[in-house]
Amino acid sequence: MLELKNIEKQYADKLLFKNLNLTIYDGERVGIVGNNGSGKTTLMKIIAGEESPDAGSVYNSSASIGYLKQVTEYTKEDFLALAEDAVFVKEFMAYKKKLHIAANIDFSVERLSTLSGGEKPKLMLAHILSHNPDVLLLDEPTNHMDAEGIDWLINALNEYNGTIITVSHDRYFLNSVVSRIIEIDYGKVNDYYGDYDEYARQKKAELDRQKKLHGEQVALEKKLDKQIKDLRSWAGKAEKDSRRQGGMMSDSRIKGAETRAQVSATKLASMAKAKTSRLEQAKSSFVDAPHEDRKIYYELKPGNIGSKVLIRAENLTKNFGDHVLFKNASFNIEAGEKVAIVGRNGCGKTTLIRMILGLDEEYSGLIWKTPSLKPTYLSQDVLDLDEDLTVMEMSMAKDREYRTKFLTNLANMNMSNQVFNRKIKTLSLGERMRIKMNEVILSDFNLLILDEPTNHLDLSNKIFMEKILADYEGALILVSHDRAFRENICTAELDFVDGTVKKNILTNSLTK
Repeated sequence: MLELKNIEKQYADKLLFKNLNLTIYDGERVGIVGNNGSGKTTLMKIIAGEESPDAGSVYNSSASIGYLKQVTEYTKEDFLALAEDAVFVKEFMAYKKKLHIAANIDFSVERLSTLSGGEKPKLMLAHILSHNPDVLLLDEPTNHMDAEGIDWLINALNEYNGTIITVSHDRYFLNSVVSRIIEIDYGKVNDYYGDYDEYARQKKAELDRQKKLHGEQVALEKKLDKQIKDLRSWAGKAEKDSRRQGGMMSDSRIKGAETRAQVSATKLASMAKAKTSRLEQAKSSFVDAPHEDRKIYYELKPGNIGSKVLIRAENLTKNFGDHVLFKNASFNIEAGEKVAIVGRNGCGKTTLIRMILGLDEEYSGLIWKTPSLKPTYLSQDVLDLDEDLTVMEMSMAKDREYRTKFLTNLANMNMSNQVFNRKIKTLSLGERMRIKMNEVILSDFNLLILDEPTNHLDLSNKIFMEKILADYEGALILVSHDRAFRENICTAELDFVDGTVKKNILTNSLTK
C-alpha cells in the first residue's frame, strides 16, 4: 500500500499541493490526469522518492518501485549503463520477445546511441521489469510509441501482477489499463473509479451539477442582497420620518406618530439584520464556481511560397552502417499538402525530416527544394530550451511586437501569467512544448514540420491543436502516432513499409 499524508509542495511562487492525501492499495491500476503544470510528474517523483515534499509524509509498504520516467529525461549514458546491469542482460532476450523490442537492438555504443523515441521506453521498461518491482510508476509511457508499440505496452501491463500508477493523456491507453482515475485539479486530488471514459462522464456530470448549483447560489445571493438593501433603505426612511413628525397635530398625536415610525424603523432594521444573517449562513455552504479551462486561441499564418512543388525526392537511400532504413524512395510534396509520415518506430521518420531540413546529408539520391522554401521545425525534444531563462526573458529575444505576441499566445494557450517569471527548468514538459509551439507560430515560414507535437500536451491543448492544423491553409509535414489526430488533419501520407517509402493520398482528404 502507498499512502501520502498531508503532502505540500511548492516551486518558487507556485503551490502545487497543500494537504494532499492519497491511498493506493496493492494491485490497483491508477491513472493520474490533469492539466500541464498541475504537478503530475512531481507527484510521481515524490512517490518514487526522487523528490521530497515540503511537508507531509509518504508511506510505502511495498518492497520495491520501478519508475519509468518520461523519455526526454533519459540520457545516452542511461542507456549505455544498461549493459552493466547483469540481471537485465541475462533476461534481455526474454523481454525483447515479450515487448517486441526490435531484433537489431544490442548493447553496442553505436546502436544504443541511435535508439528511436519509441525504442527507448520499451528498452527501459524491459530493464525495470527484469527486477520484478511491486509497483510500476509510468510517466507518459506512450509518448513517441507507434500504434503497435502502444498495443504491446498494454499487453505487457495487463500481464503484470503488481500495482500500476501511470500519468497519461492517451485516452485509449488509460481505457485499456486503469480502473481508477486520480485527477489533480488546482492543487486538489479528486478520485474517480472506472476507466478514462467513465471518469470523463462523471466529471462532466459533476461540473454540470456544480454550474447549476453555483448559478442558483448567485441568484439567491442577488435576491437577498436586493431585499437587504431595500429593507435598510426603508428602515432609514422610517427613521427620518420619525424625526420629522410635526405640523398641526397635538403633542399626543405627534408622539404617537413618532412612536409608530420608530417601531417601523426598528422592525425594518431587524428584518434587514435577519436577512443578512441568512445570507451569511447560506454563503458558508456555497460551492465555488467550477474551474474551467480558459478558451485556447492561436493561429498559424504561412508565408507565400510561389511554387507548386515544394520538395522533390528521387531515389533516396539511407542507412546506418549495415542497417538500411529505406531505399530508392521517390516522392513530391506540394504546396497546400498536409503530409503525415507514418511507420513503426525506428523506420526513419525523424531521419527523413532531418534530411529535408539539411541536418543530415549522409544519404544517396536527391532532395530538391524550391528556392523560396522557408521551413520551421518543431522537434520532439523539449529539453533544448535555455533552462536558466525565464519565460519573460525568452519573450525579449526580438522587438516589443514579438514580446507582446509571444506572451499573448502563451496566455491564449492556457498558460497562467504566474508562469512568465519562472525559469524554464521549473516548467512541466507540456508547458515547454507550448513554448516551443509558440516559437514556431511566430517564426517566418511557409512549410510547417512537426515531429510528435502532441507529446506532453494535455487533452485540451491537443484537441485545439488538431483544429488549428486542420484549418491551416499552408503546407505541413507531420509525424504523429495518434491516428485520430493524423487522420483529422492530413491529406496524404508517406508510408514507411519494409524499407520503402510510398506516398498515398488519403481518401478522407477528398471531403476536406
